[in-house]
Amino acid sequence: NIPGSAGSADHYPMGHSSVVLVNRTDVQFEMNSNASIIWTAFSEVPEIYIIYIDGEVHESGVWAGSDIPTNVTTDTLGLYNYTLFVNGTSGDSKTDTVNVSIYVAVPYIDSPSDITYHYGQIGNSIVWHPGTQSPDRYEVYKNGILDCNETWDGSAVSYSVDGLSVGTYSFKLRVVDTIGNDANDTVQVTVTEAVVTTTTTTTTTPPPGFNVDMGILLVAGLGGTAVIVIVLILKLRK
Repeated sequence: NIPGSAGSADHYPMGHSSVVLVNRTDVQFEMNSNASIIWTAFSEVPEIYIIYIDGEVHESGVWAGSDIPTNVTTDTLGLYNYTLFVNGTSGDSKTDTVNVSIYVAVPYIDSPSDITYHYGQIGNSIVWHPGTQSPDRYEVYKNGILDCNETWDGSAVSYSVDGLSVGTYSFKLRVVDTIGNDANDTVQVTVTEAVVTTTTTTTTTPPPGFNVDMGILLVAGLGGTAVIVIVLILKLRK
């Protein structure tokens, strides 16, 4: 800024020989993630910059006098020391060190509901949704005994539980990452007796005291008709 009431600014000042570098806090990045560090830096007389990793030169070049970024390698677990050195043509320089931790998140896994089905039914599966940054393999245990051991790519794991006899079973999934971290979940599967469908015949039962043979009813009806006819004939003769 130029002193005075006009509030003007000199965009090309001369004589400012200092180098400004803002210190960065330490950082953590997950393994195999995209990561970088950006240092806030400024100088009107920039010259060079050098970035070291654990004391060895990682990159260097001509410094333009503005912020300096660098990519962080995250393919190996551990703690690393990233140090930036910036220098101006005036001889002024600054240094800042950032401790970078590369970690791997432990595997995680959901907890599907227990399953119950009738003996003989099909289409019954347990579907787990585990995850991790660096998957390796999964194992399925049936009643504590290893039943399946497969390579795992980090996707969902579907396991069929069809064909079991009547009873209760315990199925445990264990997922493991590339450095041995693991997670597990157990699902109970109950198989019940098969449902038997029977065909029933419906009959009508007369109420108590109404067990009258149809033949008797017919005879009784004819007899009653004959009596009425005889009575009418007698009356006409009179």
